[in-house]
Amino acid sequence: MVTRASGSINFEIFSIKENRVLKVFKYKVNHRDFISVICMFVGPILYSLSDRLDSSFDTRTDSVLKTTLNQFEEDLAETLKNDKILLSKFIASAPSIYALIPIQHYSPEVKEIFDGIYKNLESTFLERKMKLVEKEKIDKIKNEINYSENVLTIDSIRMIKNSLNPNKLIFINNIQVIKYDNTKLSIDEIEFQIRLMDLNTGSILWNIPCRYLVNDFRSMEENIKWSVHDEIKKLIDSGEI
Repeated sequence: MVTRASGSINFEIFSIKENRVLKVFKYKVNHRDFISVICMFVGPILYSLSDRLDSSFDTRTDSVLKTTLNQFEEDLAETLKNDKILLSKFIASAPSIYALIPIQHYSPEVKEIFDGIYKNLESTFLERKMKLVEKEKIDKIKNEINYSENVLTIDSIRMIKNSLNPNKLIFINNIQVIKYDNTKLSIDEIEFQIRLMDLNTGSILWNIPCRYLVNDFRSMEENIKWSVHDEIKKLIDSGEI
């Protein structure tokens, strides 16, 4: 008995960064099943000779996918050999260098919290293999970094770019320290934004709103990691890190 099946399999090269399909590889499939006593003896021998053939005691087979994948691999290699623009999409550029700027000019009662935010951001980024400017270099210029109404000044951004030569800048903006009247805590809540700026274009890539409750049952480390989780995942998916 012979059964036939036909269809197609498509492979798409998709750019997450550009949010579009770069190229589609299409393959027609014409599959036949031979069911007989002879196939029980001949099938295993033929299977060892070609990926296009499979031997099985049921209707399930991986020969269609294996054959198509092998052809796709050959076609992709040939395409990349002749298409330099598409090839460039597969070649990673030099990793970005990030400058993580500390929070400064705040009273001693909140300094410990801000230091904790900075340390947890730093450790989270390092865990994800992001290349950070050494803290020792940042410490040398940190007294020249200024904020105006809780926003990093343009002059400070220029100075950081010229002194440290990073590609991207991570900093904390719009800090609000909140004290409730009905608690005994010196600080109850801190709201701020984590921003990522591309220093080559001046565009803001991240603007993550964060809210940290001092008496939250979760640790600050957990709060910070969840705050930047989605944006770091986008960097990983795009090949940035």
